[in-house]
Amino acid sequence: MHLKPSVLHVIKDLNPSSGGPTRSAPILMDELFDENVDVAVVTFRQKGESISLPKNPGIKKHILSGFWHLLWSLNFLGKNEGTLKILLKRTDILHIHGLWSYQTSILAIISIISNKKIAIHPRGMLSKTALVSKKYKKKLALLLYQRFIIKRAKLIYVTSLAEYNDVLGFAPSGRIIMVPNNGRRQSFNNFKSHSQIASSKYKFLFISRVHPLKGLDNLLIAFSRLKQSNWHLTIAGPGNKKYLKKLNNTCKQFEISQNVTFLPEVNDKQKNSLYQKHDVFILPSLTENYGIVVEEALFAHMPVITTFATPWTDLNKYKCGWCVGTLPDKIFKALQEAINMDKQKLQKMGNCGRKYIEEKSKNRAAKIIANDYRRLLILEQNKLISSK
Repeated sequence: MHLKPSVLHVIKDLNPSSGGPTRSAPILMDELFDENVDVAVVTFRQKGESISLPKNPGIKKHILSGFWHLLWSLNFLGKNEGTLKILLKRTDILHIHGLWSYQTSILAIISIISNKKIAIHPRGMLSKTALVSKKYKKKLALLLYQRFIIKRAKLIYVTSLAEYNDVLGFAPSGRIIMVPNNGRRQSFNNFKSHSQIASSKYKFLFISRVHPLKGLDNLLIAFSRLKQSNWHLTIAGPGNKKYLKKLNNTCKQFEISQNVTFLPEVNDKQKNSLYQKHDVFILPSLTENYGIVVEEALFAHMPVITTFATPWTDLNKYKCGWCVGTLPDKIFKALQEAINMDKQKLQKMGNCGRKYIEEKSKNRAAKIIANDYRRLLILEQNKLISSK
């Protein structure tokens, strides 16, 4: 045993189009490495798929292609010691990101049998909304192995009060720790050109997966009710072709197609450019575990409109945006307020947002988690000493 914890992180995939955890998890791993944690990661990638790995070269990275590759690496399909099997032997703690997948579950069960400690980031996968999706498969998984894994986790990390309450149904409160998420701490350029500030057009921005749970149907209805025509909405992100077609048809139905632009998934450089060119960020989600894009937008000095279905309920209190109900009429009122507001005042709200998120982010998740890892190792050391 040693006080530099050896921690293996496991995440199903790190394809940026899969959502927020694929961006925040690698950042967390980099920050944990900076906190003197020996970090390794196992993830999976399909052929030709892009993934976002931790940047620190000191972090050991194991990229597997699928189920058989996993078994081979664990030495279930060969005579030689599998590389992953060796790594697991040297690991003190297995840290799982997400639930339900065979990738995380197989490694968790092997680690439990090997008497390793388990930490879990559920990443919103125990919310009521998440449990309804494929509910019979998940009920079976809970019965067979998932509840077993959750019960044996020594540390369960949540990023909001709502997620804390979701997890309480599966684990005792003493093992659930609330931590801030790890967004991208890059310095966003908040410069807005004079022509943009002087422009009478109000530009709204949505960046995330284009999915029904993101509330885009309600957002388009809300925009269609505006009497003003001096607005434009940019929707940027990957999405199902069928759903994208439905949203385009909604725009045509409400005769707002000329005011809405759809963009595919954007990288960080493109995202930064979009933040500079727009006035207000919108995330109208029907359910959201964290909403890392809200954090990024606040860092970029943008006022934000979001819903009470996200953890960002204190935007109103800190005068850096609007947190409203999920229904179109509630979103409409926030849009109306934003459009009727002077652009200089919107900029001031954005500056308040930057101060708010900087203050909120001071208590870094990595520092908390690294200390928890060490506490677990010290407790284990003390048990070994007392048993002698």
